[in-house]
Amino acid sequence: MRKSLIVLDDVYTDPADMRQAALRLDYPLPTGPANYAGRNSTSKLLAEGSDRMFSWATGERLAGATDRAHGALRLTLPGDQGRYRVHVDAGVEWSGVLYLNEPSQCQGGTSFFRHRPTGTDKAPTTDEELARCGGGTAGEALDRILGEDSNDMTKWDLLQTVPMRFNRLVLFRPWLWHSAGEGFGSSLADGRLVQLFFLRTARAA
Repeated sequence: MRKSLIVLDDVYTDPADMRQAALRLDYPLPTGPANYAGRNSTSKLLAEGSDRMFSWATGERLAGATDRAHGALRLTLPGDQGRYRVHVDAGVEWSGVLYLNEPSQCQGGTSFFRHRPTGTDKAPTTDEELARCGGGTAGEALDRILGEDSNDMTKWDLLQTVPMRFNRLVLFRPWLWHSAGEGFGSSLADGRLVQLFFLRTARAA
């Protein structure tokens, strides 16, 4: 048995305080083409003991991927575009999104898809899945699918959307085909605001 999607509500004891801390951060526009839509904060916010919380939630011994945007915030406004719409997060064991919009602002969520041409709901990892995805290495198959189909929504069936809810954390396997919700609002005060997490198996002490 393997967990692939976990939803936790009421994660922060004082989410309003965390939101205010997030609103005080800087969110510069990307200096060049980015894989994601929106703009990441220049600073990260990580609660003490967060690795223990993630390990408890998943039942796995995890540690934050400090070389990634683990703990960063992301602001996404209408018109923000990235290189990929449907995508995967390579190089980690779990990805997480925590919603920090106020209840009256919440819309959309995090969506998961099936790739119509191959019938897969995740990046290929087995020989059978690679065959269905046109062969080659896993990296070649992934590049081919995302390069050709990531932004063509006629190639994807929506499987489910985990709705946005203030102080809700969505943890999911990063190899699932997924997409963030659309940007909304007009500024940091009312734009789509989430906290990002990327986790790997912790090394033994």
